[in-house]
Amino acid sequence: MTLLREAARKANLIASGENLNASQEQESLEALNTLLDGWALTIRSGFLPQNVKVLDTLYLPDGYASAIMYNLAVQICLDNALEPATELQALAVNSLSAVRRDSTSPMKTEGDVTLRRMSRHLRGRYYG
Repeated sequence: MTLLREAARKANLIASGENLNASQEQESLEALNTLLDGWALTIRSGFLPQNVKVLDTLYLPDGYASAIMYNLAVQICLDNALEPATELQALAVNSLSAVRRDSTSPMKTEGDVTLRRMSRHLRGRYYG
């Protein structure tokens, strides 16, 4: 609920200290799940939860919570015919870009005994 409330506050849907009403909460939750579903195509799977519920606690890698919050805030603006602030749009784009960069960078394998062992056996072999 904190993520939904914070995104709604950044979208100027609610004031600081206010809570979402039931309808706003449901719409924001649907927007969140749609957002995460769309991101699942471009961001390394396993990091993104699916079918989030209001009381769920999300554990995300660094940077993901802010990317979700800012992009959800923009979506909430659009869903409610509100003009997203230029600064909010920039934060949404920049935070999502950072997450995408992180999710496409090669995973570190140094120290992984299984991968080291496999690489020894595959040295000099080419598959094509």
